[in-house]
Amino acid sequence: VGYLNAIDDLVKHLGFKLVGYLPMITSLIAKMLHLAVENDDKEVRIKCIRLFSSIVRSHGAHIPSSVYGDVFRSVEQFIPLMAVECNAERPPALVELCASVVSLQNPAALVPGTLLRGTLDTLLAPHCSSGCASAVLDIVECIIDECNDVENKTARVDGAGGDITALLPHADAL
Repeated sequence: VGYLNAIDDLVKHLGFKLVGYLPMITSLIAKMLHLAVENDDKEVRIKCIRLFSSIVRSHGAHIPSSVYGDVFRSVEQFIPLMAVECNAERPPALVELCASVVSLQNPAALVPGTLLRGTLDTLLAPHCSSGCASAVLDIVECIIDECNDVENKTARVDGAGGDITALLPHADAL
């Protein structure tokens, strides 16, 4: 965790001076995430996801798409847990990850449909906190904005069949 904290401090303090190193830094975070998942280390896993999300928010365009794929493959098995973890005031790490990636210029090419569905399903959880609900609704707003930017009003999302409505099986929860 100390090493992740050091990376976090470097990125926060040096910002754009690290842009040339971001592919290497984010690849390292993805590898650490993979190891944390293999070793069932929840603390390191969550710290890796939150750190990666933070870097995506500030420098997402400078991260290679292959790193996104590595991160999503590592966390895929934890998507069903988001609905259980959404009762805390701070949104689950995966909701933060989804929010960070969805806010990018072209999120549809990066965000797996399973992550979006899992994130949206947190709204249906019996004890979804207001902080988590607010984060998920921000994601929905980004998705709607993406739809408005696309000529045919359909957001292309991997695994969603190409239609944004496929991501909203429980639209009444909104």
